[in-house]
Amino acid sequence: MVAVREYGSSSAPRARLVSAAIAALLGMSWWRVGLVVGLCWACEPAPAVRVATTTGVREEGAVVVAPAADPAPFHRDTDVALKFVPRKFKKTRVPLEGSSAGIFSPDGASYFVDARTTSFSGGAIVSGAHPEGMKIASAVHEAGFSAHGKHLYLLDDDTDTVTVVDTATAAVAGKWQEAFVARFIGDDELLFWKKCRLMRVDLTHPLAAPTPVGPELCGAADASEDGKTWLVAGKSTYPVMVSTRAYMHVHKIDATTGEVTAIAIGTRETPISDVRLSPLGDRICMRTEDITCMDVRAAVTAIPKPSGDPFSLRWDVAGQQFLSTAAGDLVWVDLRSRSVRTIGLHTDIREWGFFPDGKRIYAFDRGAWIVDLSTGEAIEVYPKEVTVGVFVPSPKGDRFLVTRVVSPTEREVDLVEPESSP
Repeated sequence: MVAVREYGSSSAPRARLVSAAIAALLGMSWWRVGLVVGLCWACEPAPAVRVATTTGVREEGAVVVAPAADPAPFHRDTDVALKFVPRKFKKTRVPLEGSSAGIFSPDGASYFVDARTTSFSGGAIVSGAHPEGMKIASAVHEAGFSAHGKHLYLLDDDTDTVTVVDTATAAVAGKWQEAFVARFIGDDELLFWKKCRLMRVDLTHPLAAPTPVGPELCGAADASEDGKTWLVAGKSTYPVMVSTRAYMHVHKIDATTGEVTAIAIGTRETPISDVRLSPLGDRICMRTEDITCMDVRAAVTAIPKPSGDPFSLRWDVAGQQFLSTAAGDLVWVDLRSRSVRTIGLHTDIREWGFFPDGKRIYAFDRGAWIVDLSTGEAIEVYPKEVTVGVFVPSPKGDRFLVTRVVSPTEREVDLVEPESSP
């Protein structure tokens, strides 16, 4: 449930374990990035980026047809009026020295936390059966559980290696090199991106060589949470899709069939950046001249331009709504009702996300807050005197793993539980 690569999300059992905390230490103001973006409430897709529906489209001079957009425009709805209510929380430091972040298993019964000290680099799986944690001695920069928590992958950016661990025993099930992005399909299938090729591993036969999925396609990759939809953006020699980097084209790979579909083509004057794939892999938003969104479930269909800044965009677990910034405000965009609402949380926050139920959000940096979108109730979890680097809710949303920045070189992770349900 997670922070992925360079930005946070609450939608999936995977996590970028250190980036959000590092960003807080460096003073990166993700909140303020959205203040400089020009926005409109209901416009046509930016003409500089063409929506492609054919496969194998050339990146220059291609003839592509943009389907008609859904005619329903977005409208500005009433602001979410906040009322601040007190709530007490039990905060317990996780039992592992050197931790900087953690994630919950899909059922929320256990969690994984990383750890890095002078004598140990790896992490531990903590549960009721193992309250002190089952240690795993494998360097980790990103981690993710399989669909039902049978396996855990650990990505090491330094060696470009993915390690898969059996969560019942903490034993290593397999290790593969030249892996830059990883996802599970179900519990027994691992997919990873190898610069120019998507690779599949059958974890019931982990000694067998990985097999390629689809054609060779070089670029930077990202994937849906279920591992079935992959995006590849080019041209790029760096194999991981990151914010602010400019791309000329985006393609989709169906990991179940290997089929490749061209999604969007940019220009030299207006390239594509800040590509945000929804957790289910059915919608994409990206920066062109400002923001362009599209539905990619079947035929690629343009969505009338909503409000928001793609850099700060965070999807809910269903890909039906997102949070972003607009004109200095935190905004809530609902694709179902085509509404845009401002959330009046005027505190020093740089990161936000949805709870798994899609009804509540969290926001943090100088302190941490929970907001109920239907009632407007706002609850302070940490005061503004505490710098929060990562906030990860459990699948049920009844407890959270929160990283506190203690000093420029030290972080601690708390398991936080409300004394009464928020």
